[in-house]
Amino acid sequence: LDRMCKSPKVHQRRRAIELIRAESEKNLRAGYFRMARRLLKDPVSDVRWKACVVLAMFLPSKHREIWEIIKRHGKSCDEDVRVAIGTVLLEHLLEQHFDTYFPLLAKEIQENPNLRCTASMCWRFGVPAAKWRKLKAAISREESRGIRKKGRKGKRLPGRCENGNGRGLPPYCFREGGTSPSPACIT
Repeated sequence: LDRMCKSPKVHQRRRAIELIRAESEKNLRAGYFRMARRLLKDPVSDVRWKACVVLAMFLPSKHREIWEIIKRHGKSCDEDVRVAIGTVLLEHLLEQHFDTYFPLLAKEIQENPNLRCTASMCWRFGVPAAKWRKLKAAISREESRGIRKKGRKGKRLPGRCENGNGRGLPPYCFREGGTSPSPACIT
């Protein structure tokens, strides 16, 4: 399986993650977690999404490691990666461990608008409404701060995570630090 995950052939990587998912339903092995984490970087969207699904199976036992994955990949310039991270990993991490990870997430979204946008894609599964309002308030607060802040050259920083279609997705992503759009990431 490890060799299949590293294959240059898409069908081999796709088959590997499908086998890992099927086996993970029977027996969660650390090696499966490692291989799925590696496949999050795959250039093929469905391979990445299936890798997220496998990683989500490990949430009860590896929530700390998954939080690190969310922090890293939730800041991605690739919108598809952020959607997968937000709707598969982050929303279920919050569902199972809201009290532990909400304060960490609130701090992280202050520093990175892409992660804020990732968080805005989550649904409320299993999280009490009062706690969910805290998350939505933190996202809104950071959006409005972004509108008021000025970048290094005095330009206003975008603060809203939307692209005009009402879906709450970012119009483009930002370099680390959130001060200017990265031309390579404009969608």
